[in-house]
Amino acid sequence: MQRWILVAVIAGLHLVAFAIGLYLRRRRRRRAEAARAARSAEAARAAAAPRRAQR
Repeated sequence: MQRWILVAVIAGLHLVAFAIGLYLRRRRRRRAEAARAARSAEAARAAAAPRRAQR
């Protein structure tokens, strides 16, 4: 009986660790996409700036 409880606890801990890993990976990917979007917007602004100055 005790062995089954131990197996259940270990399996539960693995599931919790897996869920935390998925959550952190999703969060990291969202941050990377936001940073990439900000960089491309900055690059677009920088590319447009000289054109504005010429007018």
